[in-house]
Amino acid sequence: MINKTWIKWATQIHDVLYGEISETREQMKIQSPEELTDVGFICKKIYEQLDDLRKETEKLQDLAEKLACLKAINEQKVKLQGKLATGTPDLSMSANLPHPVRAPEAYQALCDYFAIPEALVKWDLFRFHWPGFKEFFSRQMAEGKPVPPGIELDKTHAHYKLKYREVKNEQA
Repeated sequence: MINKTWIKWATQIHDVLYGEISETREQMKIQSPEELTDVGFICKKIYEQLDDLRKETEKLQDLAEKLACLKAINEQKVKLQGKLATGTPDLSMSANLPHPVRAPEAYQALCDYFAIPEALVKWDLFRFHWPGFKEFFSRQMAEGKPVPPGIELDKTHAHYKLKYREVKNEQA
């Protein structure tokens, strides 16, 4: 089961590899092309493994946050007090944006809603900024406002995240 020891392991691996990388970087000027080939290959392998670990860790974090938020909503809790951190559930909403080529009518309806000049849309000089639209859409839904034209209600999604604050002087 995951526990605080995992943080210590990750810190140890980070510190060891970081030190080795720094030392290797200093020696690179005197290494042969063959040795540098091996350095590059080793770095590639380490990167692949760490990236795979990052992806799996991110999936586990997302699942933990989603389940914690759903349970908090069900139990009507505003704050979640763990041994290591305090979590505050943060629900946001997003929607699939219509594609200008595959769904031109829906895309135009959304552009009209925001009063985007037709020339900008026609010459492809405008694209919706996804993070900004997600924030706008989430606020609209939280305020109970209607879904903007061009957005299909059945293609909206809830996103559950936790905002963390580390507990100081934890004894776990």
